[in-house]
Amino acid sequence: MLGFSKKMKIKDFNFPIPLEKEISLSEILEKNAHNVKIVENKKVHYIKKPSQNQNLFNYVPRYPLRLGTINNGGQGDRIYDPRGHAITLSAYGGGTGSKTGLYLINNKIRKLSPRECARVSGYPEKFKLSNNNNASYKQFGNTVVVDVVQHIIIQMIKDKIL
Repeated sequence: MLGFSKKMKIKDFNFPIPLEKEISLSEILEKNAHNVKIVENKKVHYIKKPSQNQNLFNYVPRYPLRLGTINNGGQGDRIYDPRGHAITLSAYGGGTGSKTGLYLINNKIRKLSPRECARVSGYPEKFKLSNNNNASYKQFGNTVVVDVVQHIIIQMIKDKIL
C-alpha cells in the first residue's frame, strides 16, 4: 500500500507500468542449496505428473505453476514447478512448505533456501543472511520486493513528488 500525506498536496500519482519481464524461479535457484528442507515419505497427489508437463517449457512464466499437493493440500502443502513464478513468501505460513512453499526441483520436493528467498525478494547477493533459517524466512515473508519499491521511487521522482 502506498499513501501520501495531505500536506504534500499530491493530486495524482501514476503507478509505474508493470514490466513484461519474463522470469521463472528456476533462474534464481542455488546450484547446490545445502540448507533446505527436503520432503520425504509423503504421499504426493499430482494434478499432472511432471512428465506430462513437457509443454510447460514453452510457458511464459507469469504465474506459479501448481503441480500437486501433499497432506491436506493447504497453502503450505502445495507443490509448484520452478519454471513458473515463485509463490508469495509468508512470515507466518503453515504446512510442510511453510513460509516458502514447496517446489519439485531435481526430482525432489523441497522448500526454498533462505538465499533463494532473498533472490525472490530482489536482495543483492552480498546481503548478509541470518544464521537462523527461521529468522530469514520470517524476514523475507515480511518484506516488500526491492525491485517494486525501486520502480515506485523512480516514478515518484519522474512525477516530481520526490
